[in-house]
Amino acid sequence: MVLLANKRKLSDIKKKIHNGNANVLTTQEFISRIEKGENFKFEDIDVITTATKGLMSGIMGVFSFRLTAPKTLRKFTEITLNGISAFPGPCPNEYLGIADLIVYGTAQSHSRENYCGGSLFRELVEGKPISIHAKSSEGEIIDMDLTLEEMQFAKLMGTRQAIKNYNAMLNCETYQVDTIFSCLPFEPNKS
Repeated sequence: MVLLANKRKLSDIKKKIHNGNANVLTTQEFISRIEKGENFKFEDIDVITTATKGLMSGIMGVFSFRLTAPKTLRKFTEITLNGISAFPGPCPNEYLGIADLIVYGTAQSHSRENYCGGSLFRELVEGKPISIHAKSSEGEIIDMDLTLEEMQFAKLMGTRQAIKNYNAMLNCETYQVDTIFSCLPFEPNKS
């Protein structure tokens, strides 16, 4: 008996992607579903992505958005986005009611477990609203929800653009290690 390998053309997969009916899974989604006992046939999946999805240091988001009407407050001195501390400035935007700020991709949320700047960026791109908490120089607090579409300016930047996919990392120590390769501490005795 001769077994023939299943085949499909790249052009067919591209057509399915273009039409919006391709079944695309990340590697982690594929593994999780198999671990839950799901069985797949060749034709069930069109693409399994294998790109690194981790966020490295040097990635940041630069944002500008209105928080109040002009001539209401002098400036904003403390701002968090979904519990992640941002760095207001560099423009003081005095009395404009606008906040300019930078959020580091590896910054941790103070209010959400296992949530970092990279998680925030993804939610913004997905069109989800985020929670803004801002304090003015006068001490007034502003809480509001905002989407990427409502921002006046939003840009992701990186100070290191030669990022490669890492094959493996080890922490042979008995304690957690903070690294530039993850927004979460690297657990002891893990690879």
